[in-house]
Amino acid sequence: KFVDKTNGKIQIRAQRSNDSQIELIIVDNGQGMSNKQISQLMDGQKLSSTPGTSGEQGTGIGLNLCQQLLFQMGSTLKVESTKGEGSLFYFSLDSPLEAEKQ
Repeated sequence: KFVDKTNGKIQIRAQRSNDSQIELIIVDNGQGMSNKQISQLMDGQKLSSTPGTSGEQGTGIGLNLCQQLLFQMGSTLKVESTKGEGSLFYFSLDSPLEAEKQ
């Protein structure tokens, strides 16, 4: 919704950050967010939606829901963004090496 349909790029990466965690990283070249929008997202007090690249409307619940689910799994959604340039979202999840061997 926030990445141009013809020139948009979304990259998803996973990398092991240590023996017990894996870090997931999502990068896009979409509309980006202002510091105020990021603050509203992170404090969870006010849901706000910005029209998408084609004017799509939303409820503003998507990233807030992701943040709440990650919190319940013991993680935190981190966001870096520049208005007009895109966003970077990342978080870590427990993933012990021993579990991969089973």
